[in-house]
Amino acid sequence: MKAKIALDSLKREELKITIINDTNQTKYITDNYTSSWTPTLNQLLTIDSILEKAIRDNGKDYYRHLKPITFKNYYRQYVCYIENNGDSVAFINAFYKIDFRPMPGDSVKRRDDWQFYLIEVKDGGDCYWNISINLSKKKYYNFIVNGNA
Repeated sequence: MKAKIALDSLKREELKITIINDTNQTKYITDNYTSSWTPTLNQLLTIDSILEKAIRDNGKDYYRHLKPITFKNYYRQYVCYIENNGDSVAFINAFYKIDFRPMPGDSVKRRDDWQFYLIEVKDGGDCYWNISINLSKKKYYNFIVNGNA
């Protein structure tokens, strides 16, 4: 039996991960999906191993924070969905710390916003990155590290 992850039982702050199953957040990433899914613990481990390989393959010497052995130091948002072709995909959005400085015009930010809404950042170098992982094919694509601040 596969171990399902109960969203409300995730130790989100402690583990620095959250699983976002909100259609509006998924639509922000792609229009090419039929439904969302919640990964099992084994699927998360597989996703993380592919992620580690992606960082190793694409790592830069000047990355200060992002290394294959340190990616778990990042807050990671997982948005998992089934593409129209049936493939299971996990989009991971990651950031090194939570910054609560509101931008002009922003509404009040709360500490737990990162657990439910995708965080979008401009610049910041290797403190902010995202990637898509096709779990069905065990491949990654669109590995993007933000520009320099």
